[in-house]
Amino acid sequence: MKNNKTYFLNSVSELHHFLNIKKPTHPLVSVVNLDDLDCIDTEEMSTIVFNYYTIYLKKNFDGKIKYGQQYYDFDDGIMTFFAPKQMFSIEENSSTKVEGWMLVFHPDFIQSYSLAKRIKEYGFFSYANNEALHLSDKEREIILECFKNIKLELEQAIDKHSKSLIVNNIELFLN
Repeated sequence: MKNNKTYFLNSVSELHHFLNIKKPTHPLVSVVNLDDLDCIDTEEMSTIVFNYYTIYLKKNFDGKIKYGQQYYDFDDGIMTFFAPKQMFSIEENSSTKVEGWMLVFHPDFIQSYSLAKRIKEYGFFSYANNEALHLSDKEREIILECFKNIKLELEQAIDKHSKSLIVNNIELFLN
């Protein structure tokens, strides 16, 4: 029988704890390689609410995801976007090995940048859009490069340029 519990994840640290991975190197932003996670048991998790921006670059996902009042169109090589406080539900009763990448960042992280004002202009963070973005191989390479650049910057000693470099990479792939 499916557990209908709702999980509210308010911080990047809570996400890392939820996924049973090591603590994030930055409290407001993280890049997670989904290939490193164990299977996700969808019977254990039916509804999730993130209190930060979440962007998935996924492949090989068999489940059905309900976002807002509609279902997302999931296939190989797609991106999905969730704004803070948006709810999504996993509707499939199966264990799935998820592959790909996930970028999460708290709105406070981009607050002092122009991206904070413009992020609402990106329609793919809206409940009204129930289509995932399907990527060409070249687009996928560009996105992966941005994710890897952010991850690399997070693994280095944080300096006065780190935040700008990370925000610039986020903005690059959103554009």
